[in-house]
Amino acid sequence: MDKDNLSMHWLKKFAFSSNDNISLRWSEIKEIIVLSETKYSTFKIKHTSGKIFTFIHNDMFGNDDFRKFTGAVLKEFTKKKSYS
Repeated sequence: MDKDNLSMHWLKKFAFSSNDNISLRWSEIKEIIVLSETKYSTFKIKHTSGKIFTFIHNDMFGNDDFRKFTGAVLKEFTKKKSYS
């Protein structure tokens, strides 16, 4: 994440998955949604083209930086949108 782009690179891919790394300009992001359920969180990025990138996180493994990540992304997105 930098002043112009949000990039996500897979460190480990799931078996039989074909997920590509993602790099988006902040100006290409229409909306970001974070939904929390009992055991899972969903992180969605709506692109200006209409494409939706969806990531599901298992909250039972709370020893990662998912909440920090989503908080930082939302903060930067909000800041970028308030300037446009």
